[in-house]
Amino acid sequence: MFRALLLTFLAFAGLLAEANAQAQGWCGTTREALDAITERLLANKAAYQQAPVQFRNTVYAPVTFHLVGRTDGSGVISKRRVMDQFCTLNEDFAEVGIQFYIKDINYIFNTTVFTNHQNTLNSIMALQRDNSAINIFIPESANQGNAPGPVVVLGYNDPTPTRDWLVMSKSEIREGGSTLTHEMGHWFSLLHPFNGWDGEPYDEAEHGNPVTLTTAPSQSLAPPFTYIPVELVDRSNCNESGDFLCDTPPDYNFGLGWPNCNYTAGTMDHNGEVIDVAEGLYMAYFLECDRDEYFFSEDQKAMMIQDYNSGSRAYIRSGQIPNLTEFNEAPTLISPADGEQLGFYNAVNFEWSQIPGADFYLLEVARVNSFQESLVVYEEFVYGTSKVVEGLQSNQTYYWRVTPMSWYRTCAPSSSTWQIRTGVAVGTTSNELVGQFNVMPNPLSSSQTLAVNLKSVNSFTGTLSLANLIGQQVRNFGQRRFTKGETTVELNLNGLEAGMYLVRLDTEKGQLVQKIVVTE
Repeated sequence: MFRALLLTFLAFAGLLAEANAQAQGWCGTTREALDAITERLLANKAAYQQAPVQFRNTVYAPVTFHLVGRTDGSGVISKRRVMDQFCTLNEDFAEVGIQFYIKDINYIFNTTVFTNHQNTLNSIMALQRDNSAINIFIPESANQGNAPGPVVVLGYNDPTPTRDWLVMSKSEIREGGSTLTHEMGHWFSLLHPFNGWDGEPYDEAEHGNPVTLTTAPSQSLAPPFTYIPVELVDRSNCNESGDFLCDTPPDYNFGLGWPNCNYTAGTMDHNGEVIDVAEGLYMAYFLECDRDEYFFSEDQKAMMIQDYNSGSRAYIRSGQIPNLTEFNEAPTLISPADGEQLGFYNAVNFEWSQIPGADFYLLEVARVNSFQESLVVYEEFVYGTSKVVEGLQSNQTYYWRVTPMSWYRTCAPSSSTWQIRTGVAVGTTSNELVGQFNVMPNPLSSSQTLAVNLKSVNSFTGTLSLANLIGQQVRNFGQRRFTKGETTVELNLNGLEAGMYLVRLDTEKGQLVQKIVVTE
Protein backbone atom coordinates (compact mmCIF):
# COMPACT_ATOMS: atom_id res chain seq x y z
CA MET A 1 0.00 0.00 0.00
CA PHE A 2 1.52 3.29 -1.05
CA ARG A 3 0.55 6.54 0.44
CA ALA A 4 3.44 8.92 0.77
CA LEU A 5 3.51 11.56 -1.89
CA LEU A 6 6.92 10.40 -2.77
CA LEU A 7 8.48 7.08 -2.24
CA THR A 8 11.63 5.65 -3.46
CA PHE A 9 12.05 2.12 -2.76
CA LEU A 10 15.26 2.48 -4.48
CA ALA A 11 15.77 -1.21 -4.05
CA PHE A 12 15.57 0.00 -0.51
CA ALA A 13 17.42 -2.67 1.44
CA GLY A 14 20.67 -2.35 -0.48
CA LEU A 15 20.64 1.40 -0.93
CA LEU A 16 19.33 2.69 2.40
CA ALA A 17 22.71 3.71 3.77
CA GLU A 18 23.57 5.55 0.58
CA ALA A 19 20.11 7.09 0.45
CA ASN A 20 20.43 8.50 3.95
CA ALA A 21 23.46 10.39 2.74
CA GLN A 22 21.67 11.85 -0.26
CA ALA A 23 18.08 11.83 0.83
CA GLN A 24 17.12 15.16 -0.75
CA GLY A 25 14.10 14.91 -2.96
CA TRP A 26 12.26 12.01 -1.36
CA CYS A 27 9.27 14.30 -0.99
CA GLY A 28 7.88 15.60 -4.23
CA THR A 29 6.48 18.66 -2.48
CA THR A 30 9.65 20.75 -2.43
CA ARG A 31 11.08 22.65 0.52
CA GLU A 32 9.98 25.89 -1.13
CA ALA A 33 6.46 24.49 -1.44
CA LEU A 34 6.48 23.31 2.18
CA ASP A 35 7.46 26.82 3.26
CA ALA A 36 4.47 28.22 1.36
CA ILE A 37 2.22 25.59 2.93
CA THR A 38 3.62 26.47 6.37
CA GLU A 39 2.73 30.12 5.86
CA ARG A 40 -0.83 29.21 4.93
CA LEU A 41 -1.13 26.71 7.81
CA LEU A 42 -0.07 29.27 10.39
CA ALA A 43 -2.51 31.79 8.92
CA ASN A 44 -5.23 29.15 9.26
CA LYS A 45 -4.21 28.50 12.89
CA ALA A 46 -4.38 32.21 13.68
CA ALA A 47 -7.80 32.51 12.01
CA TYR A 48 -9.02 29.45 13.89
CA GLN A 49 -7.99 30.94 17.23
CA GLN A 50 -9.88 34.13 16.38
CA ALA A 51 -13.02 32.57 14.88
CA PRO A 52 -12.97 28.81 14.35
CA VAL A 53 -14.91 27.55 11.33
CA GLN A 54 -17.09 24.54 11.97
CA PHE A 55 -19.17 22.92 9.27
CA ARG A 56 -22.82 22.33 10.05
CA ASN A 57 -23.17 20.33 6.85
CA THR A 58 -20.86 18.58 4.43
CA VAL A 59 -19.24 20.95 1.95
CA TYR A 60 -18.47 20.05 -1.66
CA ALA A 61 -15.39 20.93 -3.68
CA PRO A 62 -15.09 20.59 -7.48
CA VAL A 63 -12.23 18.59 -8.97
CA THR A 64 -10.95 18.58 -12.54
CA PHE A 65 -8.85 15.58 -13.56
CA HIS A 66 -6.37 16.15 -16.37
CA LEU A 67 -5.64 12.73 -17.91
CA VAL A 68 -2.39 12.93 -19.85
CA GLY A 69 -1.36 10.67 -22.72
CA ARG A 70 1.14 10.69 -25.55
CA THR A 71 0.50 12.72 -28.67
CA ASP A 72 -0.70 9.57 -30.48
CA GLY A 73 -3.35 9.00 -27.79
CA SER A 74 -1.60 6.14 -26.02
CA GLY A 75 -0.59 5.87 -22.39
CA VAL A 76 -3.53 7.68 -20.80
CA ILE A 77 -4.84 6.19 -17.55
CA SER A 78 -8.14 4.31 -17.66
CA LYS A 79 -11.40 5.91 -16.59
CA ARG A 80 -11.97 2.94 -14.28
CA ARG A 81 -8.87 3.65 -12.20
CA VAL A 82 -9.65 7.35 -11.95
CA MET A 83 -13.21 6.68 -10.78
CA ASP A 84 -12.07 4.02 -8.29
CA GLN A 85 -9.46 6.43 -6.90
CA PHE A 86 -12.07 9.19 -6.67
CA CYS A 87 -14.28 6.89 -4.62
CA THR A 88 -11.38 6.26 -2.22
CA LEU A 89 -10.65 9.99 -1.93
CA ASN A 90 -14.21 10.76 -0.87
CA GLU A 91 -14.21 7.89 1.61
CA ASP A 92 -11.01 9.23 3.18
CA PHE A 93 -12.32 12.79 3.47
CA ALA A 94 -15.76 11.84 4.80
CA GLU A 95 -14.43 12.18 8.36
CA VAL A 96 -13.31 15.74 7.55
CA GLY A 97 -16.70 16.93 6.28
CA ILE A 98 -15.29 17.76 2.83
CA GLN A 99 -16.47 15.85 -0.21
CA PHE A 100 -15.46 16.19 -3.84
CA TYR A 101 -17.37 16.06 -7.09
CA ILE A 102 -15.95 15.80 -10.59
CA LYS A 103 -16.42 19.05 -12.47
CA ASP A 104 -14.57 17.89 -15.57
CA ILE A 105 -12.31 15.21 -17.01
CA ASN A 106 -9.90 16.89 -19.39
CA TYR A 107 -7.66 14.97 -21.80
CA ILE A 108 -4.18 16.23 -22.74
CA PHE A 109 -2.52 14.25 -25.52
CA ASN A 110 1.04 15.55 -25.57
CA THR A 111 4.12 13.36 -25.20
CA THR A 112 6.15 16.07 -23.47
CA VAL A 113 3.52 16.57 -20.77
CA PHE A 114 3.18 12.81 -20.43
CA THR A 115 6.86 11.99 -20.01
CA ASN A 116 8.40 15.25 -18.72
CA HIS A 117 5.63 17.50 -17.45
CA GLN A 118 8.07 19.87 -15.72
CA ASN A 119 8.92 21.37 -19.10
CA THR A 120 5.29 22.41 -19.60
CA LEU A 121 4.40 23.96 -16.22
CA ASN A 122 4.22 27.48 -17.63
CA SER A 123 2.79 26.56 -21.00
CA ILE A 124 0.47 23.64 -21.71
CA MET A 125 -0.38 22.84 -18.10
CA ALA A 126 -0.97 26.48 -17.21
CA LEU A 127 -3.28 26.89 -20.20
CA GLN A 128 -5.22 23.73 -19.27
CA ARG A 129 -5.73 24.72 -15.63
CA ASP A 130 -9.36 24.99 -14.56
CA ASN A 131 -9.68 28.22 -12.57
CA SER A 132 -12.78 27.06 -10.70
CA ALA A 133 -11.73 23.60 -9.48
CA ILE A 134 -8.97 21.67 -7.74
CA ASN A 135 -6.71 20.56 -10.59
CA ILE A 136 -5.19 17.07 -10.58
CA PHE A 137 -2.79 16.27 -13.43
CA ILE A 138 -1.99 12.59 -14.07
CA PRO A 139 1.02 12.14 -16.40
CA GLU A 140 3.13 9.01 -16.58
CA SER A 141 5.36 10.21 -13.75
CA ALA A 142 5.35 13.04 -11.21
CA ASN A 143 9.16 13.16 -11.25
CA GLN A 144 10.42 16.70 -11.17
CA GLY A 145 13.85 16.16 -12.65
CA ASN A 146 15.68 17.94 -9.86
CA ALA A 147 15.76 15.32 -7.12
CA PRO A 148 19.23 13.78 -6.61
CA GLY A 149 19.64 10.08 -6.21
CA PRO A 150 17.49 7.17 -7.36
CA VAL A 151 14.15 8.59 -6.26
CA VAL A 152 10.66 8.23 -7.65
CA VAL A 153 8.13 10.98 -7.05
CA LEU A 154 4.67 9.55 -6.53
CA GLY A 155 2.94 12.90 -6.40
CA TYR A 156 3.28 16.47 -5.19
CA ASN A 157 1.43 19.68 -4.45
CA ASP A 158 2.56 22.88 -6.16
CA PRO A 159 1.07 25.73 -4.08
CA THR A 160 2.29 28.48 -6.41
CA PRO A 161 -0.78 30.76 -6.64
CA THR A 162 -0.90 30.64 -10.44
CA ARG A 163 -0.80 26.81 -10.33
CA ASP A 164 -2.19 25.58 -7.01
CA TRP A 165 -2.47 22.07 -8.41
CA LEU A 166 -1.61 18.44 -7.70
CA VAL A 167 0.47 16.22 -9.96
CA MET A 168 0.11 12.47 -9.52
CA SER A 169 2.08 9.63 -11.05
CA LYS A 170 -0.21 7.43 -13.12
CA SER A 171 0.80 4.35 -11.10
CA GLU A 172 -0.53 5.90 -7.88
CA ILE A 173 -4.11 6.35 -9.12
CA ARG A 174 -6.10 3.25 -8.17
CA GLU A 175 -8.73 1.87 -5.84
CA GLY A 176 -7.51 2.14 -2.25
CA GLY A 177 -4.59 4.38 -3.20
CA SER A 178 -3.77 6.92 -0.47
CA THR A 179 -1.17 9.04 -2.21
CA LEU A 180 -3.87 11.37 -3.54
CA THR A 181 -5.37 11.68 -0.04
CA HIS A 182 -1.92 12.63 1.29
CA GLU A 183 -1.45 15.20 -1.47
CA MET A 184 -4.90 16.66 -0.92
CA GLY A 185 -3.92 17.10 2.71
CA HIS A 186 -1.01 19.27 1.52
CA TRP A 187 -3.40 21.18 -0.75
CA PHE A 188 -5.50 21.99 2.32
CA SER A 189 -2.39 23.32 4.15
CA LEU A 190 -1.21 20.23 6.07
CA LEU A 191 2.49 19.47 6.58
CA HIS A 192 4.20 16.18 7.29
CA PRO A 193 4.29 15.37 11.01
CA PHE A 194 8.04 14.94 10.46
CA ASN A 195 8.44 18.45 9.01
CA GLY A 196 12.15 19.29 9.21
CA TRP A 197 13.21 15.69 8.68
CA ASP A 198 11.88 15.45 5.10
CA GLY A 199 15.26 15.24 3.42
CA GLU A 200 17.15 13.45 6.19
CA PRO A 201 15.19 10.70 7.97
CA TYR A 202 16.22 9.74 11.49
CA ASP A 203 19.28 7.47 11.71
CA GLU A 204 20.33 6.38 15.19
CA ALA A 205 23.98 6.11 14.18
CA GLU A 206 23.99 9.73 13.03
CA HIS A 207 21.41 11.41 15.26
CA GLY A 208 21.79 9.40 18.47
CA ASN A 209 19.28 7.89 20.86
CA PRO A 210 18.26 10.01 22.71
CA VAL A 211 18.36 12.37 19.74
CA THR A 212 21.21 14.84 20.14
CA LEU A 213 19.87 17.46 17.73
CA THR A 214 17.84 20.38 18.96
CA THR A 215 17.01 21.66 15.47
CA ALA A 216 15.76 19.44 12.64
CA PRO A 217 18.33 18.61 9.93
CA SER A 218 16.21 19.79 6.95
CA GLN A 219 15.77 23.49 7.50
CA SER A 220 13.30 25.93 6.04
CA LEU A 221 14.51 28.29 3.35
CA ALA A 222 12.30 31.20 4.39
CA PRO A 223 12.37 33.18 7.65
CA PRO A 224 11.02 33.04 10.32
CA PHE A 225 11.23 29.23 10.02
CA THR A 226 14.89 28.96 9.08
CA TYR A 227 15.46 26.68 12.05
CA ILE A 228 12.80 24.10 12.91
CA PRO A 229 13.14 22.79 16.47
CA VAL A 230 13.16 19.05 17.03
CA GLU A 231 9.71 18.25 18.38
CA LEU A 232 9.50 16.99 21.98
CA VAL A 233 7.23 14.35 23.49
CA ASP A 234 6.05 16.67 26.29
CA ARG A 235 4.44 18.97 23.65
CA SER A 236 6.27 21.99 25.07
CA ASN A 237 7.32 23.13 21.57
CA CYS A 238 4.56 21.61 19.43
CA ASN A 239 3.38 25.02 18.16
CA GLU A 240 6.71 25.80 16.52
CA SER A 241 8.03 22.37 15.51
CA GLY A 242 7.02 19.41 13.36
CA ASP A 243 3.73 20.10 11.60
CA PHE A 244 2.90 22.92 14.09
CA LEU A 245 -0.10 20.93 15.38
CA CYS A 246 -0.18 19.68 18.94
CA ASP A 247 -2.24 16.51 18.57
CA THR A 248 0.25 14.83 16.23
CA PRO A 249 3.15 13.33 18.22
CA PRO A 250 6.81 13.73 17.22
CA ASP A 251 7.89 11.87 14.11
CA TYR A 252 11.42 12.14 12.73
CA ASN A 253 10.46 10.46 9.44
CA PHE A 254 10.45 7.07 11.13
CA GLY A 255 8.10 5.56 8.57
CA LEU A 256 10.37 5.81 5.53
CA GLY A 257 11.61 2.25 5.11
CA TRP A 258 10.01 0.89 8.29
CA PRO A 259 8.63 -2.58 7.38
CA ASN A 260 5.28 -2.48 9.23
CA CYS A 261 2.75 -0.29 11.03
CA ASN A 262 4.24 -0.72 14.51
CA TYR A 263 7.30 1.44 15.20
CA THR A 264 9.26 -0.34 17.96
CA ALA A 265 12.72 1.20 17.74
CA GLY A 266 12.31 2.97 21.08
CA THR A 267 13.65 6.26 19.77
CA MET A 268 13.84 8.97 22.46
CA ASP A 269 13.62 12.72 22.03
CA HIS A 270 16.25 15.19 23.28
CA ASN A 271 14.79 14.91 26.80
CA GLY A 272 15.09 11.14 26.86
CA GLU A 273 11.35 10.44 26.52
CA VAL A 274 10.36 7.53 24.26
CA ILE A 275 8.37 8.65 21.21
CA ASP A 276 5.00 7.00 20.62
CA VAL A 277 4.57 7.89 16.94
CA ALA A 278 1.15 7.94 15.23
CA GLU A 279 1.88 5.50 12.41
CA GLY A 280 -1.56 5.76 10.81
CA LEU A 281 -1.58 9.47 9.98
CA TYR A 282 -2.26 10.04 6.28
CA MET A 283 0.43 12.72 6.30
CA ALA A 284 3.14 10.38 7.67
CA TYR A 285 5.21 7.81 5.76
CA PHE A 286 4.20 4.49 7.31
CA LEU A 287 3.10 2.50 4.29
CA GLU A 288 2.24 -0.92 5.69
CA CYS A 289 -0.76 -0.13 7.88
CA ASP A 290 -4.14 -1.69 7.18
CA ARG A 291 -6.19 0.59 4.96
CA ASP A 292 -8.73 1.36 7.70
CA GLU A 293 -6.00 2.38 10.17
CA TYR A 294 -5.19 5.64 8.38
CA PHE A 295 -6.71 8.87 9.65
CA PHE A 296 -6.49 12.64 9.99
CA SER A 297 -6.02 14.03 13.50
CA GLU A 298 -8.64 16.40 14.93
CA ASP A 299 -6.28 19.37 14.55
CA GLN A 300 -5.54 18.39 10.97
CA LYS A 301 -9.28 18.25 10.22
CA ALA A 302 -9.78 21.67 11.80
CA MET A 303 -7.00 23.19 9.69
CA MET A 304 -8.37 21.74 6.46
CA ILE A 305 -11.83 23.08 7.25
CA GLN A 306 -10.31 26.48 8.05
CA ASP A 307 -8.34 26.37 4.79
CA TYR A 308 -11.43 25.50 2.75
CA ASN A 309 -13.07 28.61 4.18
CA SER A 310 -10.06 30.91 3.63
CA GLY A 311 -9.87 33.67 1.04
CA SER A 312 -7.40 31.74 -1.10
CA ARG A 313 -9.95 28.94 -1.52
CA ALA A 314 -12.89 31.10 -2.59
CA TYR A 315 -12.57 29.85 -6.16
CA ILE A 316 -13.68 26.32 -5.20
CA ARG A 317 -16.62 27.45 -3.04
CA SER A 318 -19.18 27.50 -5.82
CA GLY A 319 -22.04 26.53 -3.57
CA GLN A 320 -22.96 23.77 -6.00
CA ILE A 321 -24.28 20.55 -4.50
CA PRO A 322 -23.83 17.55 -6.81
CA ASN A 323 -26.31 14.77 -7.40
CA LEU A 324 -26.28 13.04 -3.99
CA THR A 325 -28.66 10.21 -4.90
CA GLU A 326 -27.47 6.95 -3.39
CA PHE A 327 -27.61 3.86 -5.55
CA ASN A 328 -26.28 0.53 -4.38
CA GLU A 329 -27.86 -1.58 -7.08
CA ALA A 330 -26.02 -3.01 -10.07
CA PRO A 331 -27.58 -2.81 -13.55
CA THR A 332 -29.06 -5.92 -15.14
CA LEU A 333 -27.44 -6.72 -18.46
CA ILE A 334 -29.90 -7.31 -21.29
CA SER A 335 -28.12 -7.76 -24.61
CA PRO A 336 -26.04 -9.38 -26.04
CA ALA A 337 -26.90 -12.35 -23.86
CA ASP A 338 -24.32 -14.13 -21.72
CA GLY A 339 -22.57 -16.74 -23.86
CA GLU A 340 -24.19 -15.47 -27.06
CA GLN A 341 -22.58 -16.22 -30.41
CA LEU A 342 -23.09 -13.12 -32.54
CA GLY A 343 -23.38 -13.39 -36.29
CA PHE A 344 -21.43 -10.16 -36.76
CA TYR A 345 -18.56 -8.34 -35.11
CA ASN A 346 -19.00 -4.66 -35.82
CA ALA A 347 -21.67 -2.29 -34.46
CA VAL A 348 -22.52 -4.50 -31.49
CA ASN A 349 -25.34 -2.96 -29.46
CA PHE A 350 -24.89 -3.36 -25.69
CA GLU A 351 -27.99 -2.80 -23.55
CA TRP A 352 -28.68 -2.82 -19.79
CA SER A 353 -31.29 -1.74 -17.23
CA GLN A 354 -31.58 1.75 -15.80
CA ILE A 355 -30.48 2.60 -12.26
CA PRO A 356 -32.43 5.54 -10.74
CA GLY A 357 -30.10 8.37 -9.77
CA ALA A 358 -27.22 7.43 -12.04
CA ASP A 359 -25.88 10.30 -14.18
CA PHE A 360 -24.14 7.91 -16.55
CA TYR A 361 -22.72 4.39 -16.86
CA LEU A 362 -19.19 3.13 -17.40
CA LEU A 363 -19.31 0.47 -20.14
CA GLU A 364 -16.24 -1.78 -20.33
CA VAL A 365 -15.50 -4.43 -22.95
CA ALA A 366 -12.37 -6.53 -22.47
CA ARG A 367 -10.55 -9.59 -23.77
CA VAL A 368 -10.35 -11.11 -20.26
CA ASN A 369 -12.93 -11.31 -17.47
CA SER A 370 -10.54 -9.64 -15.00
CA PHE A 371 -10.76 -6.44 -17.10
CA GLN A 372 -7.00 -6.02 -16.92
CA GLU A 373 -6.37 -2.47 -18.07
CA SER A 374 -4.13 -3.39 -21.00
CA LEU A 375 -6.76 -5.82 -22.33
CA VAL A 376 -9.77 -3.51 -22.11
CA VAL A 377 -10.69 -2.75 -25.73
CA TYR A 378 -13.54 -0.34 -25.05
CA GLU A 379 -14.22 1.93 -22.07
CA GLU A 380 -16.61 4.85 -22.21
CA PHE A 381 -19.10 6.89 -20.19
CA VAL A 382 -22.58 6.31 -21.62
CA TYR A 383 -25.45 8.70 -20.97
CA GLY A 384 -28.21 6.18 -21.45
CA THR A 385 -28.77 2.44 -21.21
CA SER A 386 -27.39 1.25 -24.54
CA LYS A 387 -24.38 1.82 -26.73
CA VAL A 388 -23.36 0.61 -30.18
CA VAL A 389 -19.66 -0.32 -30.08
CA GLU A 390 -17.70 -0.29 -33.30
CA GLY A 391 -14.32 -1.84 -33.95
CA LEU A 392 -14.53 -5.25 -32.29
CA GLN A 393 -12.68 -8.05 -34.08
CA SER A 394 -14.31 -11.03 -35.76
CA ASN A 395 -14.34 -14.49 -34.15
CA GLN A 396 -13.18 -13.21 -30.75
CA THR A 397 -14.40 -13.73 -27.20
CA TYR A 398 -15.17 -10.58 -25.21
CA TYR A 399 -16.39 -9.82 -21.70
CA TRP A 400 -18.51 -6.84 -20.78
CA ARG A 401 -19.88 -5.12 -17.69
CA VAL A 402 -21.58 -1.86 -16.74
CA THR A 403 -21.20 0.35 -13.64
CA PRO A 404 -23.65 3.14 -12.72
CA MET A 405 -22.05 6.39 -11.58
CA SER A 406 -22.65 10.05 -10.85
CA TRP A 407 -20.12 12.86 -10.73
CA TYR A 408 -20.15 12.44 -6.95
CA ARG A 409 -20.75 8.73 -6.44
CA THR A 410 -18.42 6.36 -8.26
CA CYS A 411 -18.56 3.44 -5.82
CA ALA A 412 -21.70 1.57 -6.95
CA PRO A 413 -21.36 -2.13 -7.72
CA SER A 414 -20.79 -3.23 -11.28
CA SER A 415 -23.13 -5.54 -13.12
CA SER A 416 -22.34 -9.19 -13.53
CA THR A 417 -19.84 -9.96 -16.28
CA TRP A 418 -21.18 -11.49 -19.48
CA GLN A 419 -19.25 -13.25 -22.20
CA ILE A 420 -19.95 -12.97 -25.93
CA ARG A 421 -18.26 -14.17 -29.09
CA THR A 422 -18.31 -12.16 -32.27
CA GLY A 423 -19.14 -13.57 -35.69
CA VAL A 424 -17.81 -12.92 -39.17
CA ALA A 425 -20.37 -10.56 -40.70
CA VAL A 426 -20.06 -6.78 -40.60
CA GLY A 427 -22.81 -5.37 -38.40
CA THR A 428 -23.94 -1.78 -38.65
CA THR A 429 -27.07 0.32 -38.33
CA SER A 430 -26.21 2.98 -40.90
CA ASN A 431 -23.91 3.76 -43.80
CA GLU A 432 -23.50 6.58 -46.31
CA LEU A 433 -26.86 5.74 -47.95
CA VAL A 434 -28.95 4.89 -44.89
CA GLY A 435 -29.13 7.06 -41.79
CA GLN A 436 -31.33 4.67 -39.79
CA PHE A 437 -32.07 0.95 -40.06
CA ASN A 438 -34.50 -0.65 -37.57
CA VAL A 439 -36.58 -3.84 -37.36
CA MET A 440 -39.75 -4.43 -35.33
CA PRO A 441 -41.24 -6.13 -33.45
CA ASN A 442 -38.30 -7.90 -31.89
CA PRO A 443 -38.63 -10.61 -30.59
CA LEU A 444 -41.48 -11.92 -32.76
CA SER A 445 -43.07 -15.24 -33.74
CA SER A 446 -42.79 -16.71 -37.22
CA SER A 447 -46.48 -15.99 -37.74
CA GLN A 448 -45.92 -12.25 -37.34
CA THR A 449 -44.81 -9.85 -40.05
CA LEU A 450 -41.40 -8.24 -39.58
CA ALA A 451 -41.32 -4.53 -40.41
CA VAL A 452 -37.99 -3.16 -41.65
CA ASN A 453 -37.84 0.63 -41.32
CA LEU A 454 -35.11 2.78 -42.79
CA LYS A 455 -34.41 6.40 -43.56
CA SER A 456 -32.47 6.91 -46.78
CA VAL A 457 -30.16 9.81 -47.45
CA ASN A 458 -30.58 9.23 -51.21
CA SER A 459 -32.37 6.76 -53.45
CA PHE A 460 -30.55 3.45 -53.87
CA THR A 461 -30.96 -0.21 -54.76
CA GLY A 462 -30.45 -2.85 -52.09
CA THR A 463 -31.09 -6.52 -51.33
CA LEU A 464 -32.82 -7.72 -48.16
CA SER A 465 -32.05 -11.19 -46.82
CA LEU A 466 -32.09 -13.25 -43.62
CA ALA A 467 -29.07 -15.20 -42.34
CA ASN A 468 -28.30 -17.42 -39.39
CA LEU A 469 -25.67 -16.46 -36.80
CA ILE A 470 -22.82 -18.01 -38.74
CA GLY A 471 -23.68 -15.92 -41.79
CA GLN A 472 -25.46 -18.52 -43.93
CA GLN A 473 -28.40 -17.11 -45.90
CA VAL A 474 -31.75 -18.71 -45.04
CA ARG A 475 -34.15 -16.34 -46.85
CA ASN A 476 -33.65 -13.96 -49.80
CA PHE A 477 -36.29 -11.23 -50.07
CA GLY A 478 -34.89 -9.93 -53.34
CA GLN A 479 -33.61 -6.67 -54.66
CA ARG A 480 -35.68 -3.51 -54.48
CA ARG A 481 -35.46 0.23 -55.03
CA PHE A 482 -35.51 2.46 -51.96
CA THR A 483 -36.47 6.10 -52.36
CA LYS A 484 -35.04 9.04 -50.43
CA GLY A 485 -36.65 9.46 -47.01
CA GLU A 486 -38.41 6.95 -44.79
CA THR A 487 -39.40 3.50 -46.10
CA THR A 488 -41.00 0.52 -44.36
CA VAL A 489 -40.80 -2.97 -45.85
CA GLU A 490 -42.81 -5.90 -44.44
CA LEU A 491 -41.24 -9.37 -44.52
CA ASN A 492 -43.09 -12.69 -44.18
CA LEU A 493 -41.32 -15.16 -41.85
CA ASN A 494 -43.83 -18.04 -42.09
CA GLY A 495 -42.22 -21.43 -41.52
CA LEU A 496 -39.05 -20.02 -39.97
CA GLU A 497 -37.70 -22.07 -37.06
CA ALA A 498 -37.29 -20.42 -33.67
CA GLY A 499 -33.86 -18.91 -33.08
CA MET A 500 -31.70 -15.86 -33.64
CA TYR A 501 -31.25 -14.44 -37.13
CA LEU A 502 -29.60 -11.53 -38.90
CA VAL A 503 -31.63 -9.21 -41.11
CA ARG A 504 -29.21 -7.97 -43.78
CA LEU A 505 -29.47 -5.13 -46.24
CA ASP A 506 -26.73 -5.19 -48.88
CA THR A 507 -26.05 -1.88 -50.62
CA GLU A 508 -23.33 -0.50 -52.83
CA LYS A 509 -21.94 1.27 -49.73
CA GLY A 510 -21.81 -1.87 -47.61
CA GLN A 511 -23.96 -4.20 -45.56
CA LEU A 512 -26.31 -3.23 -42.71
CA VAL A 513 -27.22 -5.85 -40.11
CA GLN A 514 -29.80 -6.11 -37.33
CA LYS A 515 -30.30 -9.13 -35.07
CA ILE A 516 -33.81 -10.54 -34.46
CA VAL A 517 -35.15 -13.27 -32.18
CA VAL A 518 -37.86 -15.56 -33.56
CA THR A 519 -39.92 -17.39 -30.95
CA GLU A 520 -42.09 -20.51 -31.35
